[in-house]
Amino acid sequence: MLSEQSDSAIMAIVDPLMDNLMQASDEIDFGRHVRNFTPRLRALVREDGFARACRDLQACYGKYGERTPVGIFRRADSVAVVWSQSCEKSADQLVASIVVVEGPAGTCLVDHALVY
Repeated sequence: MLSEQSDSAIMAIVDPLMDNLMQASDEIDFGRHVRNFTPRLRALVREDGFARACRDLQACYGKYGERTPVGIFRRADSVAVVWSQSCEKSADQLVASIVVVEGPAGTCLVDHALVY
């Protein structure tokens, strides 16, 4: 069970998922961005809204930079991770968060992700 894993094991799963989300957002690559989404989240995110949000964020903050883990939150059926997120054009600290659930055949899927 995902929530029973060690912090380092959770981060080994979650960091590559978040890396993909950040890189796909920087490149405004919708297909890549949603490839590890749960069906629930995939149904909520539309390509035009994704592209608009990416352009708006990049106009204000630039592309994503380094992120520093703040905490791991274990839930009965998921794990949430929160980071402090930097961006290239701003000294502001943003919050990046992800919720990951176990999918079919031992996969891990993104059920929620947000930068604010």
